[in-house]
Amino acid sequence: MNELDLSLGDLKLNIRSIERFVEEAGMPYRDWLKCDVRVSVPSFSGSVEWDVMPGELRTLADQLQRLYDAFPTRGSVAFQPTEPKVTLSFEITRTGAVAGRYEIRNEFVAGDVLAGAFQIEQSVLPRLVNDIRAFVDAAVSAA
Repeated sequence: MNELDLSLGDLKLNIRSIERFVEEAGMPYRDWLKCDVRVSVPSFSGSVEWDVMPGELRTLADQLQRLYDAFPTRGSVAFQPTEPKVTLSFEITRTGAVAGRYEIRNEFVAGDVLAGAFQIEQSVLPRLVNDIRAFVDAAVSAA
């Protein structure tokens, strides 16, 4: 599974692992996945290249699992990786839905930004967690 499809309301992210750069497996800043990210919303679609550490994606999956496990307690998760071309936030609302925000950037500092909001049911979180973990495991084992 070298692709991760995330359906977050109207936001669709297809993240495809292209290559892994490993100096020292599992070590921050020495273990990267080069990915092609295709993003689409009803009025826009595009793609960016993105380098992300496997550990950052694992941490996202762990945080989403904790958010789900703590339900109905309200909580939030902010995914702001070292290379912030893809950032996501998730927050359990008082009605039990998950409200989120996203930013997709073509460059680190300057350049175009696609930003918006999404809403999903909290029952979707376990599937997201499993999909993220399977993607990372496959990308790491393929290298």
